[in-house]
Amino acid sequence: MIARILIATLLATTAANAAAKTVVVTAAHRIDVLAGKRVDDPQVTIVDGRITAVGR
Repeated sequence: MIARILIATLLATTAANAAAKTVVVTAAHRIDVLAGKRVDDPQVTIVDGRITAVGR
């Protein structure tokens, strides 16, 4: 029980910290469903919990 509370607290703290700064997520591939293409090495920029840019 204590372990679950500790894990929940850790996850909540991590999520709060991630929302307060800029995060850039990279991947090997992204599928553009509108264009029907695969994008190699995409980056998604998140600022204060909102996606602000999606690019290559």
